[in-house]
Amino acid sequence: MLRLLFGIRMLPAWLAGKVKTGASDGDEPFIKRVIRYGFMLLEEAEGQELLVGVAGPFWRPIRNAPIRLDSARAFIDWDSPRHAKAVMNFQVREQSNGTMTVFTETRIQTEDRAARLKFGLYWLLISPGSALIRRALLRAIKTNAEKERVVYGSQT
Repeated sequence: MLRLLFGIRMLPAWLAGKVKTGASDGDEPFIKRVIRYGFMLLEEAEGQELLVGVAGPFWRPIRNAPIRLDSARAFIDWDSPRHAKAVMNFQVREQSNGTMTVFTETRIQTEDRAARLKFGLYWLLISPGSALIRRALLRAIKTNAEKERVVYGSQT
């Protein structure tokens, strides 16, 4: 699903000859896959939370490559009125009944009204696909966690 939706996203650039097709993701871990798509790891608390970010002109059909930044500090400090920044997290919390729940959230920052409007229109188009990706990721996390519980005998 992720490959299909990213493929649709990249189709205009591919048709314009601006992007080459890449190798299959196969069983590549989620974090490696999103980094390949332009996100960067901002912070990770092992077993508790993962935070990734990306900056760029997401709404453009071509010439929309993410801005490559070299550190989490550079990402935090970076701003541009012509671009947006997005941060996505996955957080694991233990519930009172001993089960674990995964929460996810995405935040977007734009520096000016024009970028905010462009991103808003873009979001109207892609939000259904984004929701599908998020649900698929959460299902995969659940499936992997349940496999580990069976393998290691954990009760959570």
